[in-house]
Amino acid sequence: GVVDGSLVLDGLNDYLDFGNDVSLDITDGITIEAWLTAVDYSGTPDILTKGNYDVSYSMWIRADGTVRFALNDDRLTSNTSLVAGTLYHIAATRSGSTRKIFVNGTEDISDSYSTAIGTTTGLLTFSTGGYPFEGQVDELRLSANGRSDAWVKATYESGVDDLVDFGCVETRESQDSINYTIPRLLGGSPRVLVITGQNSTQYWAEWAAYPQIPLEIGVDIGTEYVVSDVYSVSYIVEVEGTLYRFKMMFRRPHRYE
Repeated sequence: GVVDGSLVLDGLNDYLDFGNDVSLDITDGITIEAWLTAVDYSGTPDILTKGNYDVSYSMWIRADGTVRFALNDDRLTSNTSLVAGTLYHIAATRSGSTRKIFVNGTEDISDSYSTAIGTTTGLLTFSTGGYPFEGQVDELRLSANGRSDAWVKATYESGVDDLVDFGCVETRESQDSINYTIPRLLGGSPRVLVITGQNSTQYWAEWAAYPQIPLEIGVDIGTEYVVSDVYSVSYIVEVEGTLYRFKMMFRRPHRYE
């Protein structure tokens, strides 16, 4: 999976049932997103659907690999066709009267749709019996607000491995012996989104000024520490209103015993 494992479905009778709690009755802004790779799309697999397809909200993949996002059975279809066996991040949003589909963090298509989303007592499901999904899925999310383009891009970037990535600009190899600061690379006055707490279903965070200290990768960082054990870290950084996802691989410092 993209982050710590994934769910594998057999395309026969595997599905997810999220129930029909009233919190799932989303009527305005909405975002549906997932990382997935499918064996094939011939059965037009369901990704996430509330009730029937002609009520409320749904997203599925058509047999030709295009992504379809429906609100009240009013359908938006992607230009891009997904290729079986390839990993994708797909997202569908409605913010205000604008509806969009994204593929790998990039807007693929948009239209205008301002009608309130209908509600239903039907179940919220992934891979329904009539339209089963065969393959792997990870990071499946439903949000009761329409995420911005920058947010969707940052979410996609957070799943990209083995590089330091600033929006669409790729920089050096992850294990280089380098010493730099985010402010030096991005300019302006960056702020970093710091996770300050969590419960079983949510995280919350605060913006803070980014510290003007260098990040050292692949080198010793002082007399008390030695660099070892590769792992990754990521931040969301805001510079003059633009969000950037900063992800790097580096070696964890261990204190000498």
